[in-house]
Amino acid sequence: MNEFLGTKEDILNKLNINPKIGLTEDAKKLSLEKYGRNSFTKEKGISLFGKILESLKEPMILMLIFAGLIAIGVNTVNYLNGGHFDIFECLGIFIAISLSVVITIVMEGKSAKAFEALNSINEDIRVKVIRNGNMEIINQKDLLVGDIAFIETGNKLPADGRLLESVSLNIDESALTGESEAVEKDCDAIFTDEKIHVAERINMAYSGSFVTTGNGKMIITSVGDSTEFGKIARELSSTKKTSTPLQEKLAELGKKIALIGIIAAAIVFIIQVLNFIRIGEANFQNISEAFITSIVLIVASVPEGLPTIVAVSLSINIIKMAKQNALVKKMVACETIGSVNVICSDKTGTLTENKMTLNKLYLNGEYIEPENIKNEKIIENFCINSTADIDYKDNLIKFLGNPTECALLVGAKKSGFDYKEIREKSKIIFEYPFSSDTKNMTTVAEINGEYLVFTKGSPEKIISMCNINEEEKKDIESAIEKFQDEAKRVIA
Repeated sequence: MNEFLGTKEDILNKLNINPKIGLTEDAKKLSLEKYGRNSFTKEKGISLFGKILESLKEPMILMLIFAGLIAIGVNTVNYLNGGHFDIFECLGIFIAISLSVVITIVMEGKSAKAFEALNSINEDIRVKVIRNGNMEIINQKDLLVGDIAFIETGNKLPADGRLLESVSLNIDESALTGESEAVEKDCDAIFTDEKIHVAERINMAYSGSFVTTGNGKMIITSVGDSTEFGKIARELSSTKKTSTPLQEKLAELGKKIALIGIIAAAIVFIIQVLNFIRIGEANFQNISEAFITSIVLIVASVPEGLPTIVAVSLSINIIKMAKQNALVKKMVACETIGSVNVICSDKTGTLTENKMTLNKLYLNGEYIEPENIKNEKIIENFCINSTADIDYKDNLIKFLGNPTECALLVGAKKSGFDYKEIREKSKIIFEYPFSSDTKNMTTVAEINGEYLVFTKGSPEKIISMCNINEEEKKDIESAIEKFQDEAKRVIA
């Protein structure tokens, strides 16, 4: 469906959704049946037999298999001619092969389970939606076409959607379009050209993008594989696999060993044949024995223990890296990932719980605990100058929105104030969302017939807006430095 065409009312009518009610129970079932879940189709996993075959394709293993088959052939011929069948030689080669394959499959299997556990964390990204007329927080994977979802600064978009509301909304779509600049969105924009490029659809929000400034509301129009990001993911899934440096080195080593072994065997065979000709004993039996001796030399040149030693060494590295919280999916990749000195990672929500707590308030020269905040204007700033919500269930607090704003709402709750009651008593006139340019968020509200402007943000920005003397400014700056020394985030 070309959800960017026409008006937003057309999309709502097409999906038969009331934006104030959202999906009902019946509508949820219909949407799930028609459009599916918000998850990418996983590639079919490789069976145990497939994993064994993949392990057997390693160059050194193939060389060992070839050597093992030659050993069986030579010993069989020797046995049929009345000689001895050296079963231990054949068993030794195939035991070495088995050990290498088993170690590889077991270690990679453990890593695969750990990766599955980590990937399941990504499915716990929470999304604020309206369902049955109520505000709910659901997992990203439970999002359905027709859901009315709220988005705000810092959010990673969970699916594609047509914007219903937008307040100073800018979205970074670089992962999708390659454009480095954030796109300014307009929920009221109307297009009639079906060929308009994704980067120019300013009335849409796309999965995998990030909200840089502002907030908005959208109706979900595509989920999972049907999203623009999902289409790219499907194309990328068909990429060819390449070899690691270690695999290339082992393959090269295998070729060199095989070449040297064959050349040495050929030289020995030729010398033996020439010697038989010289002494006049060049008959079929002697020449066949010389050939078998040469073949045995090829088998002897193959290092049976090398693949096992490599597998054991790599498995030890995997265990060591796992103890340092580093997972390696493919065992042969240990050689390259083991050379990494620095890993750069986003912190919030990755290395932390993505939750914040109001620790202390500095007001009029005093340090105040969250439980003792009595200044109503400060509390109103916490509650009104915010787009977040909090939900109390089973003595647990669920953050619904920006973690900083949620922490302030919890602080208001600790001081005995109900943020919902405060919001009900006020009328929002206008909002100026937080942005990296303005460095503050401002809300104009009417309370009991009085117009008030609440703002919060960077201390430097807020201080510059205040009519205070140098002494007061120095006191505030020293308080800021004290908080920063304690590794606290400071807002004013």
